[in-house]
Amino acid sequence: MQAEALRLHLARELHDRAGWHLSALNYGIFAVETAPGDPEAMAELRHRFEALAATLREITTDLRHGQTGRTELVGELSALCSDWTRITKIPVVLQSGSTRMSLPRKVTATFVSLVREALTNVSKHAAGASRVEITLSGSAGEAIRVAVADDGPGIDPARLGSAELADHHGLEGMRERLQRIGGVLRIRPGEARGTVLVFDLPMDRLP
Repeated sequence: MQAEALRLHLARELHDRAGWHLSALNYGIFAVETAPGDPEAMAELRHRFEALAATLREITTDLRHGQTGRTELVGELSALCSDWTRITKIPVVLQSGSTRMSLPRKVTATFVSLVREALTNVSKHAAGASRVEITLSGSAGEAIRVAVADDGPGIDPARLGSAELADHHGLEGMRERLQRIGGVLRIRPGEARGTVLVFDLPMDRLP
């Protein structure tokens, strides 16, 4: 049982964290191919290789020592948003009622992974999206909500509950990841257009 849990954890880490940097490397290689010899593109590609290597070292450390202690969610999300904008050139606005939110490390890691996956979905499936807005609300002592909204073409409301959609966009995996720490995933159309993913976590449900 422990071996199976470890296998699943490692698979998620490689998919979420290493996969993010591999996607970024793909962007970087395309930029170099488009503008051969461009020093800025070459520097960005070098940065991506270094970031991937650092992430693999972090995954190894986590496997050895576990996800203990507390980390700061607002800062982690801010760094993620900046990195994604740097890669895709699509602006991300992070709105938070607090400048700091210290949470158990596994909770911060889960939220960061979910937002990373949501942003990846925007780049892959929300053709024409020009902006993403991430809203963080709640408090570490009660409940946390993170909402990710894009202004892409959106999803047909009739397809929101379909198994095909959940599998295609990795929504079921995101739902399961959040459920493991007692949270709930909701998906709905945006007010004008686009899609909104809402991640809710009552802190008293933490296992």
